[in-house]
Amino acid sequence: MTVQTIVRLAAVALTPLSLAFAAPALAAPQPGDVPTQATVAFGDLDLSSSKGQAVLNRRIARAANAVCGELLSGPDRLAAQQDYSHCRANAIGQAQHQLAARALAGALAVR
Repeated sequence: MTVQTIVRLAAVALTPLSLAFAAPALAAPQPGDVPTQATVAFGDLDLSSSKGQAVLNRRIARAANAVCGELLSGPDRLAAQQDYSHCRANAIGQAQHQLAARALAGALAVR
């Protein structure tokens, strides 16, 4: 099953129509830390179209940038950029995993 097939299935069977993901912890959690997370809504998109899929991908990327952006403020620019890139890739991966899992669950429910 390809990602495009999974996205098409998602257009048919997803509820609720949003994804939520959190930035992975790069340091040991401190008392009082609140996980940084974002919710990406896509109920307004036609995911069976390439345009709808592209809009969803842009929304996920923007949310990942927002969730991970604070990592860029570290004193070591190279390390900060690496942390940001790692965080962003993990956040996007989490969102894609959630989308695929929901699509698969929806496909199984349709049977």
